[in-house]
Amino acid sequence: PILQPGQMTVAYTVDAHGAVIACQGRVEGLADLAGGDAGATDPCREIQRMAPYQPARDKEGQPLTRRYRVNIEVAIDDIAS
Repeated sequence: PILQPGQMTVAYTVDAHGAVIACQGRVEGLADLAGGDAGATDPCREIQRMAPYQPARDKEGQPLTRRYRVNIEVAIDDIAS
């Protein structure tokens, strides 16, 4: 389980060939996620590991470059039994 609240933000660009050509990631809190594994604290590592991707396509079906942004916020609340 995640032991502390936090936020993960990642923005990455996939080119027309499916390669990740840019990635910026940030993790705040969540330090205990996966026991401090670098992949958990560096979201770009996992994004790049999973490449190549299927490229996005325009209306004519031609591959294009596209930027994706993901923001995840984790809140933890105690519940009385």
